[in-house]
Amino acid sequence: MARGLADLKVLADLVSVDAFVHGARPTSIDAGIYGFIANILFYDIDTPLKRYVEEHPQLVRHCRAIHARIAGQFPGPQMSPAHWDSNPPASAG
Repeated sequence: MARGLADLKVLADLVSVDAFVHGARPTSIDAGIYGFIANILFYDIDTPLKRYVEEHPQLVRHCRAIHARIAGQFPGPQMSPAHWDSNPPASAG
């Protein structure tokens, strides 16, 4: 249990409250984080790991944002996780 909570703390420190790990668009790193967090957040049984995720809004937001993109419930171009890294965001310059 302690190791799982320590892993979640690292992710909570890494994930932004309003973006993905590397900015406005998700990358394969975000997909990996989603795979870990979704298995905790969407599990119907209350656990210490689930409580930790639910107490960190950035983890919940990140998980739900990736889930919405995969399910096609977001405005903008549809992209599968396989294309996230190959389609970097446009540069600001």
